[in-house]
Amino acid sequence: MRLPHIGAGLEIGLFGTWTAKGEYLYVKFDDYTTFTQPPFGGQGLNLAPRSVKLNDNIFRAGMNYKFW
Repeated sequence: MRLPHIGAGLEIGLFGTWTAKGEYLYVKFDDYTTFTQPPFGGQGLNLAPRSVKLNDNIFRAGMNYKFW
């Protein structure tokens, strides 16, 4: 299965050799099912299936100094 991921970024010159940058990334991993005990102490091995969706939104920002 091909996993979707997208992103975009921008870098602009500020003054002299300084720049500012920002980017956004979205990543989606495969969903999976896990078996866990009920919270707060369940009776025996009463395991319940739980579907877990894994995705992330990442924001980054920074400044750069260019030496040459």
